[in-house]
Amino acid sequence: MRTILTEAEIQKIRGELYSQIKKYPDMTMDLLDALCSKNHEPSVAHLSLNPKFRGNYSSMYKVIGKFSAKEEEEAEGETANLVKVKKIEYLETIAKAVPRPEQRPFYLFGIDCTSKERQYAKTLADRGMVYKPTQIKGNKPITIGHNYSMLAVLGVATGYV
Repeated sequence: MRTILTEAEIQKIRGELYSQIKKYPDMTMDLLDALCSKNHEPSVAHLSLNPKFRGNYSSMYKVIGKFSAKEEEEAEGETANLVKVKKIEYLETIAKAVPRPEQRPFYLFGIDCTSKERQYAKTLADRGMVYKPTQIKGNKPITIGHNYSMLAVLGVATGYV
């Protein structure tokens, strides 16, 4: 199975993705580069200091905010449909970097969801009820915070030339 992309293939995919991003394209690509770098940043504040991201802390939140679920909720009618179509276009472009499975007739994905407690962050409007294990009998295993997800293609070793 071919799992290595050439630099030309990567540049082509990046160019397609860049052309689809209408708002903050440079900062969005910088954020993707920072997320894909080998630095494992513990927070968004640390990620904004990554050398791959040339913006600042507030510009990172602008980029992240443009992809939020709130954007879809606030959009009405035809605009809401355009937001959904645009997100599908992003995914289709990114999927070009995922090698086609050869050993089975389907893709195998793994997803992980991690809860982060943010009980006292009252200014974060998108907080919700999240899972939090407890050892105290009778307590409900919930708290207020955010869920973060990671989607990965399984059974494929990828690399770049």
